Amino acid sequence: MKQKFKILFVVIFATLFIAVAPCSSSMAQSRKKSTSHRTSKATQPKGTDQNTDWIYGTWVYDGTIDYGPYMGGVQRCYCKMIITKSNLKVYYDGELAYNGSYIIRDGDIVYDQKNGSCFVAPLDFKSHRIKLGEGKWYSKVSY
Repeated sequence: MKQKFKILFVVIFATLFIAVAPCSSSMAQSRKKSTSHRTSKATQPKGTDQNTDWIYGTWVYDGTIDYGPYMGGVQRCYCKMIITKSNLKVYYDGELAYNGSYIIRDGDIVYDQKNGSCFVAPLDFKSHRIKLGEGKWYSKVSY
């Protein structure tokens, strides 16, 4: 029972606080073709630093999130992303939620593409940070 609750919690958390966006088949094809450096001028917002080396490393969010009155209210949350040039690992409260490839498209980290949808983590190129949800940002803890 406890394991089912943890899985349900991860699914609900991911749905509430990380944008799920439709992914086109061309995006899936570009993901397969992209094996080395995963960025290009076409994938970055205009007027931003083209270099995305700053995203590589370990990022964490350790704080609270308000799930609303029907989901338990304000709860403690620990999220971690480990980003390398070719892989992304995402953990929620110590549980591995995703381990695989990613691309950078339109200023977002796009990952876990399946069934026509994907998860999106917006990048702030000016302040070099990654958004978790409304007003919540990951902090970089190692390179």
